[in-house]
Amino acid sequence: FLRAVAATGQDVHHVNGVDLVARVSNYYNPSTGLYHPGHLYYHTLAVQALRLAGQPVPAPAVSAILNLQHPTGGWEWRIGGPLDEVDTTGLILETLPLAAVSITSTTVMSAVSFLATTQHADGGWSLNATGATNSNSTALALAGLLTAGRNPLAAPFVRGQETPLSALLALQAADG
Repeated sequence: FLRAVAATGQDVHHVNGVDLVARVSNYYNPSTGLYHPGHLYYHTLAVQALRLAGQPVPAPAVSAILNLQHPTGGWEWRIGGPLDEVDTTGLILETLPLAAVSITSTTVMSAVSFLATTQHADGGWSLNATGATNSNSTALALAGLLTAGRNPLAAPFVRGQETPLSALLALQAADG
């Protein structure tokens, strides 16, 4: 909710009597550097929301994300989980530049490479390499690539005539 309020330019400290920044900040555990004890995805959402609201984020909160990257370049939604998955990787790529991590860093370049290797022939992505292309994974990967300064309509993200954008549009239902 903090992300949405920040995007509208409203006062994130006074929403129906609630200070959304304080509410999110109260979840931070300084001994772990995490906003959530078990979900990296939720932790990343908290970091992203605070930065979008113009708020500082403790350096250990960013380090926690960086330290949980797998050797493949991907991340998993669970803290310490063994899977590599696209959704969390895309969200993290959206978040790292907000947290002052350079888009030319090894971390970002490894994540971009992970997305390039897990992309499907139809131009889209699934949660993991073996699933069917879906709109959520494709949109998160696409947003992450754009935020990381990559052109998803160019190599290495073009598969024949297929791109992440064409894959996403192909998933749109007839009713919009």
